[in-house]
Amino acid sequence: MAQSNPKHRCGSARDMVDAAAILNDRGYRLGPKVGKGSYAKVRVTERISDKQLLAVKLIDRSKAAPDYVNKFLPRELSIALRLQHRHVMALHEIIHTRDLVCVVMELAERGDLLEHIKRNGAIPDFDSKRMFRQISEAVRYLHDQYLCHRDLKCENVLIRRDRSIMLTDFGFARSVESDDDLSKTFCGSAAYASPELLRGKAYNPRQNDIWGMGCILFVMVTGCMPFHDANVKKTLQRQLSGRVIFPPSVVDVIPSNCKSLIHAMLEPNTAVRLNIHAVISSRWLSTD
Repeated sequence: MAQSNPKHRCGSARDMVDAAAILNDRGYRLGPKVGKGSYAKVRVTERISDKQLLAVKLIDRSKAAPDYVNKFLPRELSIALRLQHRHVMALHEIIHTRDLVCVVMELAERGDLLEHIKRNGAIPDFDSKRMFRQISEAVRYLHDQYLCHRDLKCENVLIRRDRSIMLTDFGFARSVESDDDLSKTFCGSAAYASPELLRGKAYNPRQNDIWGMGCILFVMVTGCMPFHDANVKKTLQRQLSGRVIFPPSVVDVIPSNCKSLIHAMLEPNTAVRLNIHAVISSRWLSTD
């Protein structure tokens, strides 16, 4: 039976001991792990002064790709620090050491939206409308701030204890001054990527955000992805067909104006795809 590398295990333990000591000096008590990424671990932390539970993202610069350390991480932190919105994750403090970046932020007690759907299945209309309205308000805030997220997916929608929503992970976010300010970077998840991005052409990142929102809403009300194939070429062909197929098990349950909104966000023709203000004023979102 394969065994773990003792040196790697000891190094990881030492890293956590060092992180705990650093955070304790800054007034935080390190708690259990709640998430893990390519270059980072996320743990619960308690602010000692008021006992508030927060999350801390521990990023090991020595193990991360240089492009991430030098380009994407600084941009992510710079953008996150300037954001102040009820439905955007609040960043409390950034602590730098020689090898670690400790990002202290709001805690999502109920995990992410994908975990929620995997546990509970498709979300009923009343709850999906409430949650998607909050997602839309967060995206409108970003777009009004001349920012685009560029990685909108269920995993980046977090749920607080009170079941309210907050967007997170601004690693691919960037400033966008106008609709002529196009992106050329392929980023985000292919399952949520717009056809123009999958084609490898310069794309409008605002419109790409709307496509990602359409995928999120589809997953919320059906429990599955609208376009997903291991073969990206086949995914692109399905996207460009303009056909969004709802599973037979839920097609009659989803309100027609919700399906219309999804179709309008997953519109392959960018000239007629909705913008964020049209999404918020859509019939489904604007009525209770």
